[in-house]
Amino acid sequence: MSTTDESEAITNEYLTSTRNMALQSTTILTFGELLIYIDEPHKAQKYFESLLIHNKELNAPIYHMLDLAYVVPQDFSKALDSIMLARELFMFTIPSNFQLVAYSTSSIARILYH
Repeated sequence: MSTTDESEAITNEYLTSTRNMALQSTTILTFGELLIYIDEPHKAQKYFESLLIHNKELNAPIYHMLDLAYVVPQDFSKALDSIMLARELFMFTIPSNFQLVAYSTSSIARILYH
């Protein structure tokens, strides 16, 4: 199988994107996500809120996960606040992660739809 320059560039972009997504998802975030999926959103909210104090470098992904924790019990006001903060933080990190900015924008639209 031979690759063209274009397909090689697309593959490299995909691998870089996937690697960046993996770096954003740590075991710390995974535990909170598990709480959401086992229908314990209030525990997940407390967990993520306590993480905000101690993990400044992960604030954007934590706010993103808080959005999910608030959406499950349908607290859309807090979910919207969290995801808008996450989007802003994702936008102004160096380097900017436009894929997560776009995903956050999509989440904002989803919340506003409700």
